[in-house]
Amino acid sequence: MRIFGAVALSLLLSACSTPTAKPLVQLYPNANVESSSIGNQQLVYVSATDARDLSSYSTANINPAQNVPKILTREISQGLKNQGFKTVTTPAGKEDQISIKLVTLDYRALSGMASNQTETSAKAEVTATKPSGTVYKKVYTASATNQSVLGISSQTPSSQVNQALDKLLNNILNDSSLTQFLVKN
Repeated sequence: MRIFGAVALSLLLSACSTPTAKPLVQLYPNANVESSSIGNQQLVYVSATDARDLSSYSTANINPAQNVPKILTREISQGLKNQGFKTVTTPAGKEDQISIKLVTLDYRALSGMASNQTETSAKAEVTATKPSGTVYKKVYTASATNQSVLGISSQTPSSQVNQALDKLLNNILNDSSLTQFLVKN
């Protein structure tokens, strides 16, 4: 009996000291914007950058095969098209420009005695610029949480990061002040 107890204690202590691998996150965001013609086919150039401090991205990795700026550009462009804007792939200086700078996309797993909780946060700095030089700047944030008594599944990191990213994209695309700035001549 003593040997069993010693072995069980040894296994428990070694499990606690084993570092956990950062789960690989697959990005598949989906911005949800109602179709409209408010953009009146006005030209907009969209660009995005990934400015995250990767050392602060605590417990999940975005699949390195995925191009985060390209994904953000695609989703914002599609959302603007749904609003009636016409997005262009190369700036010519005669169109409005929107720059999205992803500052934070953080996933944290917090475990407790009776439950597991995860928190995800996203933050982006958006700058819209008119050809005249007029600028609109705003910081957008979004978050998602999940609490489970059954533990954190392998799907939770990807689904929760995408949920926060969806909220962030929707906050940007559904911001009436940003839309009004873009439609002004």
